[in-house]
Amino acid sequence: MLACILCAVCYGLFSVLNKKNDYDQNLSMMIFWTVTSLEGFAVCLLTRTWVPVSLVHVPGFLWLGIAVDAAGYLFWALALKEAENTAFVANLAYLTPFITVALSALLLKEELKLTALLALVIIVAGILIQSTEGR
Repeated sequence: MLACILCAVCYGLFSVLNKKNDYDQNLSMMIFWTVTSLEGFAVCLLTRTWVPVSLVHVPGFLWLGIAVDAAGYLFWALALKEAENTAFVANLAYLTPFITVALSALLLKEELKLTALLALVIIVAGILIQSTEGR
């Protein structure tokens, strides 16, 4: 639980500080991912925990690394940098769980539980309340 909270705080700081600085986003993301890769490699060396990887895993790694992580973070940083209303753009991140559950139900035929539906209603209600507040 503590690791999840720490991760959320770190990502929040990363997003805010990235918005605050006026750097080239492409170069910044390249540096961020290079440093992260080196840190991950250092942790593997220190813990001596290696997971065998086969060629079957490579497409998944490429998809997660390039499409999901690198492109996602880059587009997110560019959207925050260019947006006049950053609060609106930031609220779009809360749609991720909604889209994930909907796609899981449609594409993977997963059963939607009442708790998941209730969570989705709360998420969407929060976005609507926050986006209409002040009008």
